[in-house]
Amino acid sequence: MKTVEPIPETVPVTAFKARCIEYLRAVENGAPPIRITRHGKVIGVLHADKDSPAPPLLGAGLATGKLNPSYDPAAPAYDEDDWEINH
Repeated sequence: MKTVEPIPETVPVTAFKARCIEYLRAVENGAPPIRITRHGKVIGVLHADKDSPAPPLLGAGLATGKLNPSYDPAAPAYDEDDWEINH
């Protein structure tokens, strides 16, 4: 059985890089903020932003774009005059 290590309050940046996703999920699920250090100095703090709205779901904006009225899907992707061919 795999043992789960507790989430530390302070981690060196190299350890943070190695376990970034784990730390992000822990904070997202209510763990206290994590201070990220380099050479013993705090360079950042990872914490959940409870006031911001939830991020949009992947693909939530699907089919919401608008095409330019002059768009012609049958038109070539490039103009042949734009290319030079060396013979």
